[in-house]
Amino acid sequence: MGEFVEHSLESLLPTFEQLSHVQLFTEGEVNAFIKRCRQFEYRLNKHEKSARDFNLYAEYLCDFLTLLKSRRAKMQYWHKKKLIDGPLRKKVASIYRRAADRFQGDLRLWEQLINFLNENAMRRELAVAYTRALQIHGKNEKLRRDFALWQFFSAASPQNARTQLLGSLRLFPQSPMLFAALFTVEIHFVDKVLKRRKFITEEKDKRRGDNENDAERVYDEEVDDTIMNLDVAKAVVEQALSSVPAEAASGMLVEMWKECNKVELVGNIDKVRSFIVDELNKVDNEDTRLFEIELAESSGTKQPQSSLMWNVYLEKSAASPATSPEQFRELCNRALEKVDLSENFPIWQRAIEYSILHAPEETEQIFKDALKYTITDVCSRVKILFVDYLNELFNAGKISADVLRERILDLVNSKPNRAEFYCSLYRKEMERPMPDHKFAGLVIRTAVNEEDAASVEAVILYGKWALEHDPAKFHVVHQSEGIGVEIRLAIASILGRETCLATWR
Repeated sequence: MGEFVEHSLESLLPTFEQLSHVQLFTEGEVNAFIKRCRQFEYRLNKHEKSARDFNLYAEYLCDFLTLLKSRRAKMQYWHKKKLIDGPLRKKVASIYRRAADRFQGDLRLWEQLINFLNENAMRRELAVAYTRALQIHGKNEKLRRDFALWQFFSAASPQNARTQLLGSLRLFPQSPMLFAALFTVEIHFVDKVLKRRKFITEEKDKRRGDNENDAERVYDEEVDDTIMNLDVAKAVVEQALSSVPAEAASGMLVEMWKECNKVELVGNIDKVRSFIVDELNKVDNEDTRLFEIELAESSGTKQPQSSLMWNVYLEKSAASPATSPEQFRELCNRALEKVDLSENFPIWQRAIEYSILHAPEETEQIFKDALKYTITDVCSRVKILFVDYLNELFNAGKISADVLRERILDLVNSKPNRAEFYCSLYRKEMERPMPDHKFAGLVIRTAVNEEDAASVEAVILYGKWALEHDPAKFHVVHQSEGIGVEIRLAIASILGRETCLATWR
């Protein structure tokens, strides 16, 4: 096994020598790096290998490349990249490729290989990897879509991209993803042709200077008018609408609309965009609500005030890995500015849930802001979330029972509150393994006594508590001001006696 390990390390020997020579790393660091690589090579040469063995080695080398980049920036040393960085990248690509070939059925390994090659602009190896992956996972729509878009945008091969997508659509004739990709290729192809023509007609740099890209010369050929007028792009949309299931069509149309906003020089794009918008206006679902918000933003008009629409938009933004906590906070602030105070609870809820997952240090401040700037109805609902949050902290051992009770009492005492809050707090206390009946009674009695907080539900809960734990306190219900007929009937149902009704007469 040792011979195989040393043979595998031979390809990195010049890299090890250069690392010592350029002094980006100390001698001890280089020796530790070589030792660690040898350990990983032994893992890859054992009889029983796992995908994890390959991934650990590749990730270690990727981390080293990141450190190498940092050291170069710190020392302002940019020489010998071909002798150091290049071989390390090839080694990582080789490891990912070996893993994918050995565990061919694992699509994630192929995706790791493709992503690494794409990030490092290893185009030749990437084309081979895509081709090999499609031989094994040919029924994966996303893989086919990604390969076609890479051929168009990175490999400057629009004809191959079209061929790939049309062939894929024969296999998946109802795929919204593939139709959206074909539409993207068609409109961006026209955009690239127009940009190329503009470059030539303006006679920028007749001597083919540094600004000219040989890859763009593919767009010098004559193009059919049906393509340039976007008739083909519109036909793609029409064919997609007739083929894609109705429940998936709206999301596809939104993606097509977004692509329309990315092209710069295409004159007929407004016609195609209007056609897509008209089709979207025929549907009402989450995709179209999100589209309406983005349409309002892109056109600079007044943003919609619908809490439901903003909630959908925030949900999708929170699910996107590209959204940072700062960006999400800004989106929530914009939503709160637009949505009516009586309808903004879902916005606060989204902000709280997101902060718990991604910025826990900000969660309590968000609760404080919500309690400070909302109306009573919304504030009571936020308090319910706050109690749940405090209970989670208690269960995690981050606060004591005394602190939990003290903070909940602060919420109870910060009036006004609604019956919804009191009833929820009462139920949570009574559902504990060892409930504090005295505290539960205090909470629900406060609901009955507080103006605008009494409800049928609160009276029923208090009545049941009083009859079981303190019958002498049942008179609190009778002394409540503004007691309505519904509440009287609720008390009567608790007692099960007609005499209660007679008392009020």
